[in-house]
Amino acid sequence: MRKTLFFLLLFLTIPQADSTLGKESYLEKEEELKVKLVHILDNLKKFKHEKNSKIKTLSQELNLLKKEFSLYKRTKEKKIKEMSQELKIIRKKLVKREDSNSGKIALQSIKTVKPSFMPKINNLPWVEIVVEDGLNIYQLALKYYGDEKKYKYIYAANQQTIQNNYKITDGMSLKIPMPDSF
Repeated sequence: MRKTLFFLLLFLTIPQADSTLGKESYLEKEEELKVKLVHILDNLKKFKHEKNSKIKTLSQELNLLKKEFSLYKRTKEKKIKEMSQELKIIRKKLVKREDSNSGKIALQSIKTVKPSFMPKINNLPWVEIVVEDGLNIYQLALKYYGDEKKYKYIYAANQQTIQNNYKITDGMSLKIPMPDSF
């Protein structure tokens, strides 16, 4: 742009060979052109200043939007994490429900313990517990007897509470027989 203005000035200042104008009119034209060129340069400077200030304003707005987006992103990531944890809990509950439903379906395939195979627990000492943490009868046998195959002792002591499918739920009160040895 500057080169164009320079060449324009240079062209205008070089006298033309076939010029019919006098020296005074030539000087007047030159002054007039200089004024116009200064005006054009001033307009260019204003334009440049306006564009630079607009660029600066847009840059500030962009930075503000970046900060807002970053905050929004962190908030959404936190919500996603919370919802993911809630989803895990819901999935666990659904699995427990499916287990209880499949227990009803599988009830036919589970063999019930016949009384002749039931351990005798009539005069044994026992402790009373409340089932927690979703434990099943096999896990209780493993916990108290060290062998999950001894679930029959817990079942025999709690036949009125535990159904034939051996399902127990949190909050159930059970008697755990405590023999010296089995």
